[in-house]
Formats: sequence, C-alpha cells, structure tokens
Amino acid sequence: MGEFWGCLALTWVIAGAASGGIGATTLGLGVAMIILWATFSGAHIIPALTAAKMFNDQDWETGGMKLLWQILGTVGFGVLALICGNAGTAGADAAAIPFDDITHIVTMVVGGGILYTVWNRCDAWVTAFAVAAAFGAMSLGGGVAVGSMLAGLANEGSFGVNTLGTYVLDVVLAGVGGLLAVKVEEQL
Repeated sequence: MGEFWGCLALTWVIAGAASGGIGATTLGLGVAMIILWATFSGAHIIPALTAAKMFNDQDWETGGMKLLWQILGTVGFGVLALICGNAGTAGADAAAIPFDDITHIVTMVVGGGILYTVWNRCDAWVTAFAVAAAFGAMSLGGGVAVGSMLAGLANEGSFGVNTLGTYVLDVVLAGVGGLLAVKVEEQL
C-alpha cells in the first residue's frame, strides 16, 4: 500500500508543480520526495526505479506488484482530480512526446541509469533531489498526464492512447537504463 499512497501523493505534488502551485521548484519536489520516502519506507514510488530494479533483480512478481500499486496510485490521483474538479488541467500534455525524437529516448535511458545508480548508492534525501533535478528532462511527470486523462475520460469522454503509451515506454526506457548502468559497471 506504500506504493499506492506514495505514488498518489507524488503525482498530486507534481500536478501542483505543473499548475504553478506549491512545490513548483526543484527544492519543493526534493523535499516532497524526502518526506514520501521517509513516510513510505521501502516503497519505490517511482515506476522508473521499480522497473530498473525489476530488470536487474529479475524479481518479476514483486516488481510487477509494486508497478501495479503505483499505477493504481496514479488512477487514485485521477479520481481525486475528478472529485476536486481539476480533471484534465494538470499536466495533460506532459507525456505527449513523439518517440521519433532520439534525444528523448537517450535522455530516458541515460537518466534512468543515473537515477538507479544514485538510488542504489546514496541516502534517500540525495536520491530525492536527484529525482527532482531530473524531473523535467526525463518526463517523470507522465503519471500526472495519465491521471488527468483518466479523470478526463470520466468527465469529458476523451482518452489519449498516445500519452499512455509514451508513459509506459518512458518507464521501460528508464528501466533499461538502470539495467545497462549495472551491467556496464560489472564489466569495468
């Protein structure tokens, strides 16, 4: 349940940052991550980190359950956004990035490798600021877009399949980056 509540809370904070609300700075996002990781000890909260760990440990059952709870946390954000009347407003275009842009693909793979390495070697507070710093470049706000889409589906009847696909592909690319980071280090 830590994955669910942590991902829901993080998505809510990122949505606030996307709309210019509280936590719109790297410092605000870093502090939010510190609090979430301290509160939900042992939870990954970020699907990109979960995918990287799952690829490296080959623990598909645990990783799959964590990813499922994280996705449900994103759905929970969509429901809360719908209830609060913010459906489709926060980060609706956050994950609409075309995958013919090689820069985005390379950024997700390299960024995933760096984040996974920092996450494995550093304290949670250092990783929290690394995630906050990488937030914009790595499209880590894709969960906000998915949550907003789900709320929009219930509210307006629209759903962007491309945004969902981009979000899933971003998570996989970051996970592959984490796997490559470990494999390259093993060879050195």
